[in-house]
Amino acid sequence: MCTTKTRLLFTSSTLMLILLAPSASGTVIYVRTSGGEVVIAADSKRSLIGKKEYESACKINQVEDVVFASSGLVSGNGITDVVQVASQAMRGKGTLLDRVHNFKRLMQDPPIQDPLIKAIEKVRTRDPEAYKGM
Repeated sequence: MCTTKTRLLFTSSTLMLILLAPSASGTVIYVRTSGGEVVIAADSKRSLIGKKEYESACKINQVEDVVFASSGLVSGNGITDVVQVASQAMRGKGTLLDRVHNFKRLMQDPPIQDPLIKAIEKVRTRDPEAYKGM
């Protein structure tokens, strides 16, 4: 059973790891449930592949009764926007698990999956440091 002290220690430890990371790259997504509430937070920085530039991006999305967060290679370089695919899958009927399976099925469709694999291969050869962070 989680006590308040344990939760505080876990939250504090997680925050310290994030703040003390020497040179971190990647997305931070935080989810916490307490009582009847769910708290979801994410950073808003998106890196541009092959560039040392960043842009602001919302990584938390809501479609009907489903809230989800995105990270990693989600758009650009000729790939289908993964957030749009997830949104399409979450609009379906059925349980949450049914919708997750629908998302997985959509992502395995060759017109969506093949360009994504090619984009990842490009990153691997052109920007090995960015690839390591994926």
